[in-house]
Amino acid sequence: MKILITRSPLEGEKLVRYLSKFKISAYNFPLIDFFPLPDLDIFLKKINFLKKNDILCALSKKSVFYASKILKEKKMIWPKNICYYAIGNSTANSLSFQTQKTVKYPLNKENSNKLFNLISKRKINNKNVIILKAFSSLNILEKKLTINGAKVIVINCYKSISKFQKKEEEIKNLKFDVIIITSVIILKELYNLFLVRNKRSWILKCIILTISNRIAEKAFFLGWKKVVITNSIKNENIKKKIFEIKKKFDRRKRI
Repeated sequence: MKILITRSPLEGEKLVRYLSKFKISAYNFPLIDFFPLPDLDIFLKKINFLKKNDILCALSKKSVFYASKILKEKKMIWPKNICYYAIGNSTANSLSFQTQKTVKYPLNKENSNKLFNLISKRKINNKNVIILKAFSSLNILEKKLTINGAKVIVINCYKSISKFQKKEEEIKNLKFDVIIITSVIILKELYNLFLVRNKRSWILKCIILTISNRIAEKAFFLGWKKVVITNSIKNENIKKKIFEIKKKFDRRKRI
């Protein structure tokens, strides 16, 4: 069984080394690089103007990472008297860890529409709302909140740049059985590399191992048939699912 890991160099290489002890072939290649954006300076100014019961929404773990990083650099803290929301479970866990506050998030589907429905249960007219997001993210939440009277400030915390061009042929020639995906952006990059020109690519036969229902739904939509969800980005949880997959994989090979 051969595994493609698309995590950051630190976490990805840890997982590669661990799996090699069990003679599981794994290759780590982060498919995109992330870079912080100047909007983070605006975030530092705007966060001080949030009042009691104002709202902060995080649309990705990476946005929480960069926002937290710049706050620590400037020796500032997250406000304690505002309401925190996140797009999904993993982002909520990250934001809660940084703020030490309860973070609400949609329990069913992880998307902007469901997040808006959750936020709109409270009075949002004239409320200040900060949205932390990636540069490439859609503005569905911003539009809906604005229409309903909220004063929305969008902070594009970071942008992503594809790394495919550097090692495209190397990845294409390896042929994997399992691919670990930790974001919708990475999934789309993978799709663009293999499937835009070749809809019958072998990669659709791979098992997608991912960390959330939102990514899983997107994988099914793009054409993958086998998707496994860990519900956690931690390597420990990913390892458990890999061994479960390996047992089934080995059993099929013996038949």
